[in-house]
Amino acid sequence: MAQLNPLDPPLSEMIDNFLASGGKILVCPPCAKVRGYTEKDLLSEVSVTGSPAMHELIKQGAATLSF
Repeated sequence: MAQLNPLDPPLSEMIDNFLASGGKILVCPPCAKVRGYTEKDLLSEVSVTGSPAMHELIKQGAATLSF
């Protein structure tokens, strides 16, 4: 399992903690497509979501991280 930093917990643990705290992981369709990902390739908790829905959440004050 990948680790971001030797002092950080494993990535899977960070994802679990994030989701348990009410976080949502959204992937934009073009980003998934260019990387060759489909819904089947993603964790069950991850949603492929178009930009209008993402922008609505951001307008409501959602914090974001994009890469």
